[in-house]
Amino acid sequence: MSEIDSLVIKNRISGEEKSFALQSTFHVEGEQLIEDNYKKECPLFTGKTLKIVAPYENQSGWSVWIQNKTAGYKIKEIWTGRELLTLRLPDDLPCEFGEFQVDICQQNTRISDETLFFRFMPCLELNYPKELIIPNPKLGHTPSNISVKLDSDDKWELKHKENGEIKVNLKQHNFYEIELPPERDAFRFSLAQATRPDSVVNFQITIPRLKWRYSKQKTWNGISQKIERKDLKLGEPFYLLIQTNDFDNKYDLLAILETNGQKLQEGRFIRKGMEHSLKLNQFFDTITHNKDELILKVEVRKGKDNALLGKPEILYFPTKLVIEKPLLPKYDLIQAISLPKICSVLRWLKDTCPKERVNSKNILQHYYRKIRGKKRDKRYINKDKRIFVIKSLAFIKYIMDTYGERAQIKGQKKWRKRIDLLQQEYPEEIKEHFDTFSRR
Repeated sequence: MSEIDSLVIKNRISGEEKSFALQSTFHVEGEQLIEDNYKKECPLFTGKTLKIVAPYENQSGWSVWIQNKTAGYKIKEIWTGRELLTLRLPDDLPCEFGEFQVDICQQNTRISDETLFFRFMPCLELNYPKELIIPNPKLGHTPSNISVKLDSDDKWELKHKENGEIKVNLKQHNFYEIELPPERDAFRFSLAQATRPDSVVNFQITIPRLKWRYSKQKTWNGISQKIERKDLKLGEPFYLLIQTNDFDNKYDLLAILETNGQKLQEGRFIRKGMEHSLKLNQFFDTITHNKDELILKVEVRKGKDNALLGKPEILYFPTKLVIEKPLLPKYDLIQAISLPKICSVLRWLKDTCPKERVNSKNILQHYYRKIRGKKRDKRYINKDKRIFVIKSLAFIKYIMDTYGERAQIKGQKKWRKRIDLLQQEYPEEIKEHFDTFSRR
């Protein structure tokens, strides 16, 4: 907010805008600012001077005090704020380095109008990745290095409370190298001289890594994640979350759903702090109706200049497998039906329906002579069997249709079913035999 001179609030309904002037506050400015997570609330300087800036002029003047954990004193009796208040480093400090507090108080009181904090280390070099790291989605993030170098003959100690997960190596005199694994983005440590353990300077470094997870996951990833289509359900929110771990920069993220290099649908992320969210349900119809492999890429642009930083593949939906039911083997009634059962029915009909005795006898003679009577080539037996079954069932159908209750065949429903199946396969032949029996 320090770079903005007014705040505009717009009424979404009426469109009316109201502007409110923003008043600046006390702050410190200095040479050679070292950046870490505390740079706003407690900036770290390595230069030779520090300037305190007032938001307005106070004719009565303020008194200015400075202190650390062990000592403090007044550094300015009357300061109106018209001019910048310059501190010489480290001459105006209670000690040569450390963490300090400046109290700006009304005259004749120790009640501060403002309290400012800063850190001072005259010989520090701190290096670590500051630009957003976009990983290779196939490999994920790699370890990141933080280097801490102190240009001093005095011995300095780097202290931390981490376990063996983070490697801290003393490469040479007062030169430390810290390796952060992909799972860890932040590291907190402190520096102090071996002979001055009371003057401790604290640090926290966060590596700006692009990571993501979806709503059913707890762990942030840097590798493309597989999602099954069945995981997306109507009426059940399903989010893709992305974090940047970047306190200073804003980013615009655009999701692009593709298949075979063809863009299908887009969706923009909503940003809250360092975390961006996208409701995947908006892609539901496209995802569920498309059987090919789908890839969700995220276009990452920097908020200030809209520069494209990368377009990693965040998620993918594998090809939808269509399982075709195997075709059932064709039911061959000719081979499956029991010939002795047919013969049994024909004999019963010969005795029950005297008028049809000749037809029954002729069909039975075909069975005994052509099929059962002698050994023959299998090809001819199958042909004769086919003729016998079709002719027999056409005759049985004729009997049931003509005589009705006067000729109640045992298992009549089953015979009807068999005849229906055979008619589907051999409709013309069944009809031909049926008509022949009807004309006699």
